[in-house]
Amino acid sequence: MAWRDSRRSRSRLLLFTSAIVLGIAALVGINGFGDNLARSIDEQARELVGADLVLSANQPFDSTLQTTLRQLGQRRSDEVAFASLVQFPKGQGVRLAQVRALTGAFRTTANGLRSRPLP
Repeated sequence: MAWRDSRRSRSRLLLFTSAIVLGIAALVGINGFGDNLARSIDEQARELVGADLVLSANQPFDSTLQTTLRQLGQRRSDEVAFASLVQFPKGQGVRLAQVRALTGAFRTTANGLRSRPLP
């Protein structure tokens, strides 16, 4: 039925079909690039952190896991991070801020990346 209706404007049907195909190809390419970029950032982040083990979770670790982790090594660092809103009373503005609390024998640099442990 669609083929019969397209007799008058086959060029439009071809244009519409090619636009859909190009759109899907662009989405696949962008998603592939994003995945490769995220993987590359994760690999480089391991070098920047300078740690043997990095654990991350959305909620506190189980107490049995915490006791096991305490036995693993002498030097460690704990970080708690969350997003919050900061209000500026003078300009009545509100901004989103990343709040981080870092404990342990690691120092931070100006851009927030952890460097080597303190001696």
